[in-house]
Amino acid sequence: MDERKKDIKKLEDEKRSASEGLVQLEESLGEMLLERLRRDGASTRWEHFTEYLRLLSELADSEEYIKRIEADVRRLKVVEAVIEGNEKLLVAYSKKLGEQHTTLGGEILAEPDLIAYSQSYQVELEAVLSKIQELETKLDGLVDKKGEKSSIFSRIGKNVQGVALRSSLGKNQEQIRKLCEATGENFTLAHNPTGNEKLNALAAEVEELRSQKIVLADELTALKEERGKINETFDKEGNPARHIKALEKRITQLHDEVHALYAKAGKETADAAFADQLDVLETSLNDDETALLDKIALAREKVQTIETRIASLKAAIAIDEEKEAIARHYKSIEEQRRRIAESERAIADLETSIVEAEQRIAELSKLL
Repeated sequence: MDERKKDIKKLEDEKRSASEGLVQLEESLGEMLLERLRRDGASTRWEHFTEYLRLLSELADSEEYIKRIEADVRRLKVVEAVIEGNEKLLVAYSKKLGEQHTTLGGEILAEPDLIAYSQSYQVELEAVLSKIQELETKLDGLVDKKGEKSSIFSRIGKNVQGVALRSSLGKNQEQIRKLCEATGENFTLAHNPTGNEKLNALAAEVEELRSQKIVLADELTALKEERGKINETFDKEGNPARHIKALEKRITQLHDEVHALYAKAGKETADAAFADQLDVLETSLNDDETALLDKIALAREKVQTIETRIASLKAAIAIDEEKEAIARHYKSIEEQRRRIAESERAIADLETSIVEAEQRIAELSKLL
């Protein structure tokens, strides 16, 4: 291989490295300048600065959006866990409160001082108790008396009656429980004062548990409303994970656009500075930016020098290739001329043969 081609390959590698370094310097200049203008609150219509502010704003909004979604996801998990726990606790409160209402109701119905309050419940209670007593009497009647014998059919009949009576008895006993629970639930210590310390203490416990249940229910309602709002937001915006992924992809694109803008702004600034047209940017360069500009000038000069050397080597190679082509053409011409000469000699020989043949024909014709 031509040594010059090896040199060109090396120079092209150097040029690529030098060009990358130049782009980095121009990007650094663009970043330094745009950030200073932003930090100083500069007022300029320079299109790159306007675009820079727009990109930064979109970046900040996207990053904040991701933080908000992540916070909502974390909050939703916490809210759902608290809701689940509070719902279980509310069920336990309701069960315990029902039991305390029943106990309190039984005490109230047994308290003579509260007969005015419990009178309506007493009437219903007496009717149920009377029904229970009647059922128990009937059940007792189904039991064989001592020494009494009954047929198998009679015993079967009594068992069937007993099942029905016990079922009815259970329903009435449950009715008493519900009556006691309703009595205790509707009882308010503040409106029905009593001197019974046990009853007062029990009523106070019921009121405390009732208050706790109300607070818990209100908290549960608020948490469900918050969960609903978060889920409503997710329904509008789509799956949180996919939304975050899309935003992260956009953030990556924005960072790429910002770096491309740095390089473009830096190159334009350097071009304007070298052409003494910085007034286009409506700003001047500070010492750090000027120092960076000097490095860009050297980097550009280095790239230009390498390009010149590459162009020179390529031109030399091209000249040699053209010379070689000319030499090949001359050689082809000589070859063609040689062939022409040979062809001309062959033609002359053929012409001579033709003349000789014609002479023989003439001589032979005389013999006819």
